[in-house]
Amino acid sequence: MKRLKHTFVLGIFAIIFLLFYVFEISWDCPIKKYLHFACPGCGLTRSIRALLNFNLMDSIKYNLLGIPLVISIIIISIFLIKDIINNTNKVEKKVYTIFEKNYKIILIILVIITIINNINGV
Repeated sequence: MKRLKHTFVLGIFAIIFLLFYVFEISWDCPIKKYLHFACPGCGLTRSIRALLNFNLMDSIKYNLLGIPLVISIIIISIFLIKDIINNTNKVEKKVYTIFEKNYKIILIILVIITIINNINGV
């Protein structure tokens, strides 16, 4: 069951990256559309697309979270493959532990990114 769950998550990561890289995905952010301010995720799609096209400066310009998000997904994917091979559940436990211990820092980072996005006019 663990292998199936991890394979499913890995497949979702692969599909998302394929969609970002191959297709022009775009939609309007409902927060920006209705509340008229940029959320922490505004520009993230463009940031990831720019990063996958090896355009680092545009990626940073669109959203600072694009780079750490892509790096995190790559690292988690590598460890998910290891978990699938070994039939363990270490990645899920580690991710939960990180979020439990650092949720305040993560929230502060999201607030700071929101402020930066609104200053930059993303």
